[in-house]
Amino acid sequence: MRMSKSVCVVGFLLAMVVGCGSGTQSGAVQVVIGEQEAAATEASVVRIQVVVSGADFADIQQDLVKTGSVWGGTIAGIPAGTDRTLTVSAYAANNGLEYQGQATGVTIVGDETALVAVTLHDMTFGHHDDNDVPIIDAVSVSSNTVVAGEQLSLGATAHDPVPNDLLSYSWSATAGQLSSTTVANPTWTAPASPQTVTLTLTVRDQRNGVSTARLTVEVIAAPVAGGSAEVRVSFNRPPLVLYVHASEGRVVLGQSTAVIANVVDQERDAVTYQWTASCPGTFSTPTGQSSNFTPTAVPSGACNNCSVTMTARDSRGGVRSGSVKLCVVSTPAP
Repeated sequence: MRMSKSVCVVGFLLAMVVGCGSGTQSGAVQVVIGEQEAAATEASVVRIQVVVSGADFADIQQDLVKTGSVWGGTIAGIPAGTDRTLTVSAYAANNGLEYQGQATGVTIVGDETALVAVTLHDMTFGHHDDNDVPIIDAVSVSSNTVVAGEQLSLGATAHDPVPNDLLSYSWSATAGQLSSTTVANPTWTAPASPQTVTLTLTVRDQRNGVSTARLTVEVIAAPVAGGSAEVRVSFNRPPLVLYVHASEGRVVLGQSTAVIANVVDQERDAVTYQWTASCPGTFSTPTGQSSNFTPTAVPSGACNNCSVTMTARDSRGGVRSGSVKLCVVSTPAP
């Protein structure tokens, strides 16, 4: 089995938000250009170019800058949307194409950072031995952070250097739920609790050649939903019970006495009335401002042995009461 030569170059491409009008949204993409089964020297590479393309905008081109052993750069204004393609090409000093890789079907979400892993393949080999391992061209996830319980779109493209070899895809995750484990572009639902999750893609050809790629996603807690309350405060003065009066202070059992209350509400609220007594008896109009009270039993004790009370309540809950004491007797005075 011959190992495909590849170059290990890591670059971080951040799409900055650039305002081009009130309706424009831009996202971000983090690109990792990684090695395949065996790494080769990248000394021949003098320039790496990244091209971002899509059906609804002109190609965006940017050369990366090499600092030490790391290639990096910044790409500004990648429009948010689906089906974005990232093509990464590495050139020699004679401008000959040495390595190339491509990620297709990438989703860019406004104000989010998409993570894309791209393998640069050796473009100088033109023959194949008995079997080569599958080559994973690109692996993507629509965001590298996600709120617990929400979904992300996964994407993968791969090919086999041996013509007509069939490839199968297998996804796995350390947590959460995949919509399918055997398709190239499933969706993944994040777990309910914050954690770091590793997503693994395994591509296998029909002769058991295997390649694997991994991505990590940070699951964060859902923001706490908040509400608001409008508070209104008002003041209320309860009704004033000026007096409660009985026409007869001495009442013979079975006879009645007229009772009346003088009530004033200072805010002119509607007032309701309720008559009660501490001794057995009946009121002709229990909820009127005036009524007739007839005792039905003689209470114990001397005179002033029955208290008749009128309770006044306004429409806003203010309450006041007033009482008059009666002398209920069994026989009239001699």
